[in-house]
Amino acid sequence: MKQLLVIFPGLGYGVNSPLLYYADFFFETKRYHRIHIDYSNHLQDLSLDLQVRLEHLRKYELEQVYAIPWDEYDSVVFLSKSIGTVEAGWLADQLHLPVKHIFLTPIAEALPYCTSTATVIMGTKDKHYSAYHQHCSTHNIPALFLPNANHSLEVDDDPLKSIELLNEYLTFLSKIF
Repeated sequence: MKQLLVIFPGLGYGVNSPLLYYADFFFETKRYHRIHIDYSNHLQDLSLDLQVRLEHLRKYELEQVYAIPWDEYDSVVFLSKSIGTVEAGWLADQLHLPVKHIFLTPIAEALPYCTSTATVIMGTKDKHYSAYHQHCSTHNIPALFLPNANHSLEVDDDPLKSIELLNEYLTFLSKIF
């Protein structure tokens, strides 16, 4: 069985940050082929409207994924963080890909992509927590809501608790995959 993991980072949260680094490592141990989507600097110019930045980014993303032989994979997982949740949802829709989404700390704009193929992981101190908690409950979408965790799935001023939450997140992934 050939499996693929595609990682969509956050704006300030790259693939070497703990949530994505250790998830990547986890999927490596499960023998997934892994691809990291690169945003280059397409989202950095804050003088441009977010929609304009996303249009530039999406052209760049499509260039990266057109070479992927999607039909060679039996299973495709999109792991995304924050703004990456929007991009992962958009890309799966654009390419009509049957993927399983793991949305880490999704933002409001990703809510339309949060369907039965998604799993949500976020903290109860994230500003989008209420909307996703209600959405996941209403639509029976699997979710892990980490108590007192912020948008980085960390507990402010408590690095040891933050490491415990990282472990809880990875343990949750191991139960799904």
